[in-house]
Amino acid sequence: MMISPESYYEEYLKGKTKEEIMTAIRGLKQEIGRLKSTLENPDYDDNAIIHPDKFTCIYWTRGYLEKAKETLRENMKGAFK
Repeated sequence: MMISPESYYEEYLKGKTKEEIMTAIRGLKQEIGRLKSTLENPDYDDNAIIHPDKFTCIYWTRGYLEKAKETLRENMKGAFK
């Protein structure tokens, strides 16, 4: 089951430092790349019943990535005040 980007923020990003958020962003980008590679593999069986499917995982992971970037921007604003 996937969680909402807001829940992802609460669980994984809230209260983290800039470096920790950057690490999360890198991990999310790697996860998206891994999922895309799996889908593009000619041996991938798109008839297999997997829940959530890879397309859903990419969709939500992109949402987490956007939330992480937003959190980083907010943290950076606070650093320049």
